[in-house]
Amino acid sequence: MRFLARVGMAACLALALPVAPASAVTVGFTEEFTSGDSAWRGNTNSVGTLDWSSDGYVTEVFNFQLLTPASQGPVLFRANASAGASGGAFAGDYLLNGVSEIRALVRHNAPTDMVFFARFASAPFGFPGGILSQTVGIAAGSSFTELVFDLSPGNPNLILEDPGPGYAAVFGFVGNVQFGVAMPANLAGVDANYSFDITSVEIVPEAGGLGALTLAAGAVLCALRARTRSFQT
Repeated sequence: MRFLARVGMAACLALALPVAPASAVTVGFTEEFTSGDSAWRGNTNSVGTLDWSSDGYVTEVFNFQLLTPASQGPVLFRANASAGASGGAFAGDYLLNGVSEIRALVRHNAPTDMVFFARFASAPFGFPGGILSQTVGIAAGSSFTELVFDLSPGNPNLILEDPGPGYAAVFGFVGNVQFGVAMPANLAGVDANYSFDITSVEIVPEAGGLGALTLAAGAVLCALRARTRSFQT
């Protein structure tokens, strides 16, 4: 019942928002970068800036020299709907289509543990967004480490850039998915290039196809609340 109440609240918010043209996120899709960069972009948001490996990953090389310890951590990888990243697989209504998690494999060669984050930016303007950060840093190494970003509205690690419109304003209209790292204070001002790799970016569905249930539960709860209010007047 708590779950239905939680998702119902999100769906109520979604139903209250202006309807935008629907975009179908490809639930179950995994970007393996088997034949190129799949129109993903790097830190500068420019075409062709990521290095692609035929082993199935892309690389962004970043230098922290111009940043300070107080700087915002850089975005390193961008799956932008406007660029056609992954054929638009990551753009759309995550609530209606039942997306529960985004997963990815990452690695780096920086001389300090790196804390990765994911940002989900709403269409069409890229704001507001929602940010999820990992709680444990990843050490440098040749092996990939899996990141799991839990998209549930009750996740305490989820930061909404504008709490006013709320959860549904972001995840009902996802346009861009971005990955980056928190600013490592000990690398601020250091003139050195470090490599960051990403692959196997996966859109994970809710168990049992709960996306439709989310919307249905929200509609029912909205109706019940409206009826309750009418009884109270």
